[in-house]
Amino acid sequence: MTEEHLKKYIKKYLEGRCTEAEKALVETWYNNYDHSAYHLQIRAKKLKKIITVAAIVLLILTTGVYCFYKTIFPGIRGSTVKKLTTISAGHNQAILLTADGKKLNLSGKFPGIIIGKTNISYINNQNHSIKISRGLNAMTVITPRGGQYQVILPDGTKVWINADSKLSVGDRFGIDNRIVQLTGEAYFEVSNHAISPFKVLSAGQEIVVLGTSFNISSYDGENEITSLLKGSIKVHSASGAILLNPGEQTTNKNGLIHRQTIGSNRVNAWKDGKFVFQNESIYRIMKKIERWYNVDIEFKGSFPNDTFGGSISRFSDITEVLKMLELTGQVHFEIDSNNGGKIEVIPSK
Repeated sequence: MTEEHLKKYIKKYLEGRCTEAEKALVETWYNNYDHSAYHLQIRAKKLKKIITVAAIVLLILTTGVYCFYKTIFPGIRGSTVKKLTTISAGHNQAILLTADGKKLNLSGKFPGIIIGKTNISYINNQNHSIKISRGLNAMTVITPRGGQYQVILPDGTKVWINADSKLSVGDRFGIDNRIVQLTGEAYFEVSNHAISPFKVLSAGQEIVVLGTSFNISSYDGENEITSLLKGSIKVHSASGAILLNPGEQTTNKNGLIHRQTIGSNRVNAWKDGKFVFQNESIYRIMKKIERWYNVDIEFKGSFPNDTFGGSISRFSDITEVLKMLELTGQVHFEIDSNNGGKIEVIPSK
């Protein structure tokens, strides 16, 4: 990113004229440099007009900051993305599948459901029971692409289910066991129960929990990623077991687990309505966009191992999200209107 571009976007930010993409660019820049080293007095969410040209030049010429921009924001180019009115952001929607095969479309007017011991009701409207026989039978909540939903389990555990995911609650949950099965992504806040541990089964691992907050991403064809925010969990896989501490994450690739530290602000940002990208490949970012906006993605050409960072609302128009990515100068997008609005991802020349 050049000095002139940075000055322009800071000026627009101060005047309140930034687009969502430009605002995300400035705030990401602000959040990722050493404020104390340059004595720049900046209030959260609002840059003050004491940032001088000399300080900006100093930031750009400093090796560490330059490398950050080289990796995250290598350059600025004009956006080629036109505003699309046919692609909407995701929203609350899910299907409830009962043990006897019945399907019920759950209301999008509410954020989710409460599964009680004898009945099921909507969050924020507990007087409205869903007309199915609950019993102690297994059931599954399915979110399509472009959907999300929350489930409160009989033991009080809260689960936020991301797009294109499936959460299955086993027979006699809360009586003989606390076992659920996940395909896709979900964030859990587990109620403490010393006698009966909470278990999450996914494609290639088992998570054993007592009382904690964590996120699991287990989509077909992708590495399983388990991130712990609070408490303690044990991740079991074919290669053994790892006990995670808060701020740690495991990546399960074909049964082999790798542990790393993480920033807690990004792993569960999706449940709070934000995309937060931190050192992520364009392929992983576009998979998230594909699921949330329910669009098809096609890559035209190959991409180097560059990583991207930034944040933007998940409820932004998709064009704002694509424009933010185009600001890196590494990628641009074309919309195939003859193929249902499929998005083509093309390396910048």
